[in-house]
Amino acid sequence: MVAKQGRLTWSEFRTAVINKYGRSSIDMRDAAREQLERLVHQQGEAFNQFVDKFQQLRNQAEIQDEDCIVRYLIKALPEELANYTKYSLNTNSNKEEITVDLVANKITAIYNALFKDKWEREREKATPVTSSASILNNNSASKCLGYRSSLRGKCIRRRILHKRI
Repeated sequence: MVAKQGRLTWSEFRTAVINKYGRSSIDMRDAAREQLERLVHQQGEAFNQFVDKFQQLRNQAEIQDEDCIVRYLIKALPEELANYTKYSLNTNSNKEEITVDLVANKITAIYNALFKDKWEREREKATPVTSSASILNNNSASKCLGYRSSLRGKCIRRRILHKRI
């Protein structure tokens, strides 16, 4: 490799090693932990997909502390669902029995009982119907692009603020 490219910088060397041998399990675990910390249920996202993604990241992150995982899960929920879940957990008589699986089951039950129909109706309303008239409407397209770019700026700022030093 050095013969082909001359001297390599550390980042070039690291990239070449990762490309050739893949990421280490430690790197993959750390990446999963970071994604788990930043995971948030997005409005319009199917709830079952969100729970599946959380469980997948939980398994990849290999975090043993149940309380930590429960906090990540509740933090990722929309505020109203999180409040109902916290209330349900606080009324639980035995705090020692609270596990991630128990909390996930409670969240799913609360979602199905109180929010499923409402959120699915909202998701259907939010899904735009594409027609030739809407494609030709440049004003709505520019508004959409402006909205997305402003969201991107917020996301970038949020990442910078929450980045660990």
